[in-house]
Amino acid sequence: MARMQSKRPAAKVTAATLAAALATVIVWVLNSFVLSEAQQITETVAGSLTTLLVALAGYFTPPSEKDQVVV
Repeated sequence: MARMQSKRPAAKVTAATLAAALATVIVWVLNSFVLSEAQQITETVAGSLTTLLVALAGYFTPPSEKDQVVV
């Protein structure tokens, strides 16, 4: 089985994780301070937004020089 050269998480994994956290905080801020009760973002929409941001962050983040696979 192939493994990473370093024990550090790959750049793509880090970017995707940060995107998930950012999406969660954005939805919380909007629901808590910006939107009225009738306009609240539902859990389904929040989950879809998180999924979309994670996929985009993982796709568009280039691999770092340390993200080499050791065979």
